[in-house]
Amino acid sequence: MELTDTQKETVEQMIGVWFQTSSSYRMVNRLPEGKTGTEALRESGGPRCDDEKWLQLLGEAACGDHFLRTSAWPARVLTAEEWAYYKKLGGGTYSGVSSTKEKL
Repeated sequence: MELTDTQKETVEQMIGVWFQTSSSYRMVNRLPEGKTGTEALRESGGPRCDDEKWLQLLGEAACGDHFLRTSAWPARVLTAEEWAYYKKLGGGTYSGVSSTKEKL
């Protein structure tokens, strides 16, 4: 099935804002608006999330990726066509940089 222009535009806006959390289930998620991965993980209240040394050892990319996979809900599930377009445009896992684009 072909994506509509609206679907393409929606996926295009996801790049740099929504990050892959499961390729098997075509799931993406995003950080809370205005938060870094470290800030989001620290505020999640999970085990060791208040341990600044642990957060520093993990680094921004790992903190953000961990938050996105374990604490950021609800995730968004893409159709197979949306997923293929998302990947074609360079969508992927959190690398420590989040776009300043308006969040969907």
